[in-house]
Amino acid sequence: MKIITGTVIITVIIFMFSFYSVSVLAQTTEEMTAILEKVEKNVLEQDWEQAELSMEEFLKKWNKKHSVWSLLIEHSEIDSIDISICRIRAYMKLQNLTEAYVEIEALFKYLKHIPETEKLTIQNLL
Repeated sequence: MKIITGTVIITVIIFMFSFYSVSVLAQTTEEMTAILEKVEKNVLEQDWEQAELSMEEFLKKWNKKHSVWSLLIEHSEIDSIDISICRIRAYMKLQNLTEAYVEIEALFKYLKHIPETEKLTIQNLL
């Protein structure tokens, strides 16, 4: 009986941690995509100074959340986000509208994709 009780308790803890971690990822993603939308708007308007300021705001948020995300998701996902950020900053320095916009859209995809892949669903379990 002790084994069954222990197994149930551990299973409940795992489920609770899973739901909590997805909640943290989703909330952080919303915050970061809101800032990234400002970057996108500024890039499309070719307001490079404001785009740079918005990107700095995004980087501050990302640097605060980076360590938490490292505990919750695969490092290859974090590496993809870091690389995308570097590309966006480089394209913005060159004032390359097309490349910056494309990379911002890719970063949106990375950010929105992660909470979806971490959800506890049948598809993710298989």
